[in-house]
Amino acid sequence: ARFYDVVLDGTRPLKEIPRVAGMLRPTTFRLIYTLLAYRLIEFNEDATFDPSEDPKKLFTQECERLLGADPFELLGVHWSEHPDTIRERYQRRRERYATVSPMAKHNPPLAMEVHTAMERAFNRLQERESRKAARKELGDIDIRGAAHILMKHGELASLRGDMRTVKQCFEMAMELYPTKEYQQQMATLLKS
Repeated sequence: ARFYDVVLDGTRPLKEIPRVAGMLRPTTFRLIYTLLAYRLIEFNEDATFDPSEDPKKLFTQECERLLGADPFELLGVHWSEHPDTIRERYQRRRERYATVSPMAKHNPPLAMEVHTAMERAFNRLQERESRKAARKELGDIDIRGAAHILMKHGELASLRGDMRTVKQCFEMAMELYPTKEYQQQMATLLKS
């Protein structure tokens, strides 16, 4: 068997990984998807900065981009995430823009503005109906497909015995696309 040492640290785009790893593109992306599905890896929204670039300029650009983003992007979550995951991500991200953070010193007023926008986005995404309205604002999204993927992810989590993830996946699938079939699957898996 051949083994490859590829670091997924954000220094190169995902599309370059198959070339570097010497694997076919579909194989590489299936591997990455499987690792994500089993939560063995996760995407980190905190990109590393190139030291040759001006950190103040980069921070200002990042803040300006975030101020124009939808609530999900602002918090660094997918629109199908469970409220618990949204809360965890919010708590991690808000520290970056708090006035005492090392990054915020580059532009304190803008950091405070982003911090306030994150707070508003977080509060909005705590209620089910508000999340639904925010998803509608995104436009054409595949809610049914996301619900199906969440159900499959919940089934995988049940095989691992991760009942917290099972519950979260099924709750979100039911929130996104409530069907009797999903209710039955949820009841069956939660019983076992």
